[in-house]
Amino acid sequence: MSDSATQTPPAKKGRSKLLTIGAPLIVLLLGGAGAGFWYVQNVRAAGTAEKKPVQQESEATGLLQFGAFTVNLADPGGRRYLRVVVHLVLPDAEEAKKIEEEDIVMSKVRAAMLDTLSGRLATELSQPAGRTALKHAIVEAAAHAGHMEVRDVLFQEFIVQ
Repeated sequence: MSDSATQTPPAKKGRSKLLTIGAPLIVLLLGGAGAGFWYVQNVRAAGTAEKKPVQQESEATGLLQFGAFTVNLADPGGRRYLRVVVHLVLPDAEEAKKIEEEDIVMSKVRAAMLDTLSGRLATELSQPAGRTALKHAIVEAAAHAGHMEVRDVLFQEFIVQ
């Protein structure tokens, strides 16, 4: 009988171990499940946002035409020059017409483009990457000078000598 009297206290010890280990384990599992659910929902939301169709930019219909530019290039000796005819593509024809009618804006844009063109080297312009960089520089300069949105630059003539 003394054996059965000593076994009762260990039963209480087992219950306290269950509470000490089991309760935090359940809390951790529930926390992990909640964090996993939150993560999956955010990943799905981000994936859905990326898959939404991006609004297509409207077709640019405005063309701002300039006469030929002939500039000395920045090469040492100053014997190289560039002759180029540039057209700027604008969002719409009405904006292009409005800008063409404003002499001061056209003069500012033309001056900005002259500065951009004359600062280049012939070796730079003889490679496609150099012409692409020139297009980007013209877009920035013209947009800034004319306070307008320039979508593209088209070269009608491009001669480096």
